[in-house]
Amino acid sequence: GVANPRAVTSGLYTEQGVEITSGVTSGEIIAIAGVHTLVKGQQVTPQLASSALAHSSTESMRP
Repeated sequence: GVANPRAVTSGLYTEQGVEITSGVTSGEIIAIAGVHTLVKGQQVTPQLASSALAHSSTESMRP
C-alpha cells in the first residue's frame, strides 16, 4: 500500500484506544502505530492490528 495522510476527528480516548468519529470510512486500512514517521506516497505493508499494537500503547495515541 501507499501512505496517504489526512485529517481525522477523534472522539473518546479509552484504555482500548481512540475513537475516530470522521475522516475514514468503513473498510479502509489505517495506520495505528508509527504514524508520525509516515510521509505521503511512502510504501507501507499492512499488518493486523494485534501485531502493530504489540509495539505501541494508548499513551502514544494521545494528542
